[in-house]
Amino acid sequence: MSSDEANLPGALPSLDLSNPGSSRRAARIAALSLLLLVVVAAAAFIFGRIYFARAMRANLRQLDGTQVAYGLMAPVTVARDTHGVPHIHAQDMDDLVFAQGYITAQDRLWQMDMLRRNAAGELAAVLGSSVVPQDIAQRTLQLRAVADRAAAALPADQRRWLTDYARGVNASIVEQHAHLPIEFRMLGYTPAAWSPRDSILVELSMYEELTSTFQQKLVREALSAH
Repeated sequence: MSSDEANLPGALPSLDLSNPGSSRRAARIAALSLLLLVVVAAAAFIFGRIYFARAMRANLRQLDGTQVAYGLMAPVTVARDTHGVPHIHAQDMDDLVFAQGYITAQDRLWQMDMLRRNAAGELAAVLGSSVVPQDIAQRTLQLRAVADRAAAALPADQRRWLTDYARGVNASIVEQHAHLPIEFRMLGYTPAAWSPRDSILVELSMYEELTSTFQQKLVREALSAH
């Protein structure tokens, strides 16, 4: 604005919008906010690593010493070879099968739970709605009812061994209660007790997985229905 215009009656004074101090404060606030975000992210990463490392170490199976497993009738010895494969020595078949269930759950409890859930159509309860179609397909096959009928039809000695195995799995679940595998903790649930039916469900789940003609048979069944 010229000096003449500035002297005119009613003329507005010019306004300088630039404010270096305000711009510097905004830049400092942005830099501090970014630094704080980086620090929080780094702290979360470090604490996350510490938590997962401790959780994984806590779940490592005991390979040496003695454990008390309620349900055994006599002491059982478990020796692992250089590949980690357990070799079980027991005084009778009941204790042997019990120990097999205990050791299997000690090594593979998460996989065992997922296999029985997959066969029974119960994955969505812990994994979310994305697996509902899989559960619907499995429930349509009624594999849980098949497993119940198979368990009821087994000879008495085989049914007894499945019961012994389930007792061993359940004893291992109780022992692991305070340090369950990390998958259970992340999803916020604890595994239900094992039953003879669950062992058959795992077998049926593996049968589905390993049978390459399974889907073809389903398609043929659908075609024959029409």
